[in-house]
Amino acid sequence: MSEITVRRIVEISKDETDQLITILSRAYANHQASRIMLGGRMDLLHLNHQLLIGAGLLGGEIYVVENNKKQILSVALWTAPGKALEMERVEGFSDFIKEIDDETKAWYVDPFKIYINEYVPKVLGKTTLDSWWLSSIATDPDHQGNGYASKLILSKINEISAPNLVGLCATSEDTVNFYNSVGFTSKGYQELPSKFGKLSVWCFSRDII
Repeated sequence: MSEITVRRIVEISKDETDQLITILSRAYANHQASRIMLGGRMDLLHLNHQLLIGAGLLGGEIYVVENNKKQILSVALWTAPGKALEMERVEGFSDFIKEIDDETKAWYVDPFKIYINEYVPKVLGKTTLDSWWLSSIATDPDHQGNGYASKLILSKINEISAPNLVGLCATSEDTVNFYNSVGFTSKGYQELPSKFGKLSVWCFSRDII
């Protein structure tokens, strides 16, 4: 097996950007959350992840697992307390938002924004801005099952000073046991309505003490 390392990307190359977009897009291509958040426009998936990566570089922290050939296998986007991923600050956002229909734009206000601003603080005791937040994590489908996502999460948690809270939202039931296995506790479950059906959302947290 190739040697595996975890590192933070601070200055990103075009090749690294392309690798991250591909990993995120492949990992989330069949997720209900992607369909809902893009208003069914799955052709915008790559652009959405390009903006997410840009936001991660501006206001977040991007960590990757890579092998000795510099092939990126897994990626995690974090935000520290007081920080947020502001995709609207990234070049290309205006082009992206023009492609999203009005009903989907309204969905981001209600129910999604209400969930983040009201429900999450209620169950966690802190807002997303008051805690470390795992905004997105993905492993290339060809390399899943090797513990790379666990390595990304646990290596970052080991760097976070106590006391602190780490939070995240999951939108796939398949990941519930995974987050439990790396020390997170489910704090609540909600179903957000959309024109494509419900979006199941689990809220998790882990105390750093």
